[in-house]
Amino acid sequence: MGTQSSLGQFFSRKLAAISARRSLAPAAALALLLVGGGLLLIFFERLPIQGTSLAIDWKGLWLGLRANPPVFGNATGLRIAPWDVLLVKPLGWLPFEASWGLLTLLTLAVLVISVPRTYGRKRLWLGCLLLITSFPAVRHFADGNFEGLIIAGLLLVVYGYRTENNWVLAAGLLLATAKVQEAWVLTLVLGAYLLRTWPPRRLFGLIGGLGTVLILSLAWQGNEWVLGVGSILRQNSIVNSSLWATLLRLGWPIWAAATTWLVVAGLVVLFAWRSGPTFSRQKAAAVVAAAMLLSPYWAANSYLTVLAVGILPLVIAGNAWAVILLIVVDLSYLASHKLAYDWSASYWTAILLITFCLLAVQTWRAEKQLSAPAAIGPAVSQAGQTVT
Repeated sequence: MGTQSSLGQFFSRKLAAISARRSLAPAAALALLLVGGGLLLIFFERLPIQGTSLAIDWKGLWLGLRANPPVFGNATGLRIAPWDVLLVKPLGWLPFEASWGLLTLLTLAVLVISVPRTYGRKRLWLGCLLLITSFPAVRHFADGNFEGLIIAGLLLVVYGYRTENNWVLAAGLLLATAKVQEAWVLTLVLGAYLLRTWPPRRLFGLIGGLGTVLILSLAWQGNEWVLGVGSILRQNSIVNSSLWATLLRLGWPIWAAATTWLVVAGLVVLFAWRSGPTFSRQKAAAVVAAAMLLSPYWAANSYLTVLAVGILPLVIAGNAWAVILLIVVDLSYLASHKLAYDWSASYWTAILLITFCLLAVQTWRAEKQLSAPAAIGPAVSQAGQTVT
């Protein structure tokens, strides 16, 4: 009995020690996160950026947020939707360097959270490393912009649509629509899917919640925002990567550019209609890629959204074409200044077109496997890897 009692006490102490360590793990992780975040903010505050192109976007955006009310348009470059301006407005209250550092920290957190956790710890860490060191991510950190909002929004949209959660879907849509050029196809496609699949009561609840926020936000700054969005003077500049601008820049006649635009638009409609009313990460990224291609203007730093939401999950799942695409994306590190200046916008147009095709094909294959009665088991497994 004495031996059994001693063994019982021994194992009880061991279990108590393990339990104590587990309870301390979240606190230790939070402490490390706070320390790391503080060090990052100090780094940005002390970074000598005068006379450089660092924070080139954030310089204007910060001024736009700092003003009361916020200033939209060419003077600041601030053009995100007013319902999202309210979320990022506090960044304008901070000193410039601190706000840039906090924006980078928040974007970094969203990128890490966006990496799927269904492939094991090794692939999770590999995915985080590949994503945060990718050329679009590093360029985004250097420029300072709001892609973190759209990425977080798309992840919430996918989850909210899948779980039929009005609140999550509404929050995701409000975030994902921060930039019109990235979200307009998303709203059309998702709206059509919701009309086909959701019962009227749930749909009216979603419309009511979104409508309230949109009406109040537009009443506050709607006119200024619309004027700001319409004031983009660089639509035909060297940094515009839209399909239309790129074809004209390459010397295509207007009729040929218009025909190509219509063909791509038709393929997008065909993809959205024939692929069925599902909404995976790959489909979300595909419709965002399509929106940017067909918009009058988009800049290459927005490719980070498509990469994080749609391509990176395929990379860590072992999709060979996605791996090759990521390598091609990161080749931009090797481009000379002159090559980047002359061809960067056209290069990213081609990359985005290839990305849309890859995501569309992958979505079609996954949904076809899910709909095959004889392969329900394997299809669920593969779809879980694809649409995570």
